[in-house]
Amino acid sequence: MAWKQMTNAEENMNDRMTNDRQISELQQEIHDALRVQHPDWVEPDGDCPTCESYESRLAELLGLSSPKDAR
Repeated sequence: MAWKQMTNAEENMNDRMTNDRQISELQQEIHDALRVQHPDWVEPDGDCPTCESYESRLAELLGLSSPKDAR
């Protein structure tokens, strides 16, 4: 019984890690896509306040940490 519980706990942890990785990859794709689709939003130094605002809002809506915190 304890072995089965440990297996379930390990499976849950692996699922969470996979989900976290998928979310991180999706955030990076959105980050890159916004800059490609809206180069006029990107400042000469590479900063993009509008992109960061969109990314932060999406993270907030999904109940995630902000993209800056995840990187």
